[in-house]
Amino acid sequence: MKKIYREFQKIYYNLDKILLLFFTLFAFMEFVWIPLNSWVSERLLALTGHAYLSPTNLLSVFSENLFISGLFILLFFANIGIAYLELALLFTGVWQLLDEKVKHLSDYLRDVRDSMVAIICHSSLPKIIFLLFYSVLLLPFLRRILNIYYFNKIVVPQFVLDYLSNTVWIGVLILVSLLLFFWLASRLMFALPKIYFEHRSVKESIAFSWKYTKRIKQVNYLVRLVGLVTFPVIFFTGVALLLYSIQLFVEGYAPSLSYWLAVVCYIVLRLTYYGVIALFMIGFISLLTGKKLPIYRRKRLRHRLRLAILLVSSLVFGVQGALLLYYPFDTLPVTISHRGVDNGNAVQNSIEALEKTYQLKPDYIEMDVQETKDGQFIVMHDTDLMALTGNTGGTHDYTLAELTGDDCIRKRDDSSCSFF
Repeated sequence: MKKIYREFQKIYYNLDKILLLFFTLFAFMEFVWIPLNSWVSERLLALTGHAYLSPTNLLSVFSENLFISGLFILLFFANIGIAYLELALLFTGVWQLLDEKVKHLSDYLRDVRDSMVAIICHSSLPKIIFLLFYSVLLLPFLRRILNIYYFNKIVVPQFVLDYLSNTVWIGVLILVSLLLFFWLASRLMFALPKIYFEHRSVKESIAFSWKYTKRIKQVNYLVRLVGLVTFPVIFFTGVALLLYSIQLFVEGYAPSLSYWLAVVCYIVLRLTYYGVIALFMIGFISLLTGKKLPIYRRKRLRHRLRLAILLVSSLVFGVQGALLLYYPFDTLPVTISHRGVDNGNAVQNSIEALEKTYQLKPDYIEMDVQETKDGQFIVMHDTDLMALTGNTGGTHDYTLAELTGDDCIRKRDDSSCSFF
């Protein structure tokens, strides 16, 4: 704990630079680039006569107008360029903090500017591809930190993850793949400072990193990288659970204070979030370069400046949290229950499930309807009856009378099949 306290103390000493770096980066992405990118995308899509873009209409959208398709391609490459510069600014900004000499804010900004100019001048397509590939695929934790617009669209649906995790051999395969990605990330991570800070070629940088992490070193750096990634997640989760427990306690005994406490918890959560991001990035760049944050003499610190920055940040987060909690949506979404399941207390698509789910008052309830052998309809999710009823075949192999008879009672419960 003493070591963690010292690291947070060093972060506090550099609070003015860290907050400026992250505020500039994330404010630009959240309030400028993402809204602008969304607006341009919507305008271009409207010119094609389509309301949305999905895998089902991708070909028709891009074949509608070649000029519009060209503009979409340019917009995509603009996002790639912004993501590359975003990553460069984050790495460079943290790298400049790890300087042995104490820097004033003006000196820090000048050094970051000079480093960014050098990175832009030495940029190349292989460098952009490798660095984005590393941050998106090999170390996706960076992707979530950077909030890259297009790359955040690369998600696996939760129901797919649930299905895969419930299949033992696939779950083992996912775990092995995750370890493989971490191992590969640890073998290639020393190429990053070579590319960014020494402006070496991708081939030369990868060769250096691969050679540097050979033999027992690869195990050492793999463990350190896993530790760097997991510690911020565990720490942030712990703080979030603590705040959530406090919120639940206050809502139970002093509900009149719950709203303002929620705003305070939101402020603490946001500050903790940026704190663990800073802690991770400083630890990661320190691991890659061997540099540490300088230790400041207390007489050189201007505590009022740092406390003022912290106060202003808390005020901004407080206003944001108050508005978010008071009215969380511009347009209130409808609530849809998935197949009438109420926390596993009733069988999907059964009348019992509908009765329990109705108490939650959703706007819609999704139900599954299957056609029977005699052209009737039965409310049932699975076409294969083995898992649900213990009988072989599918719903199309049985008549309605057979499916609703005593021989077709749901397995492991007494809920009968509904039909119409």
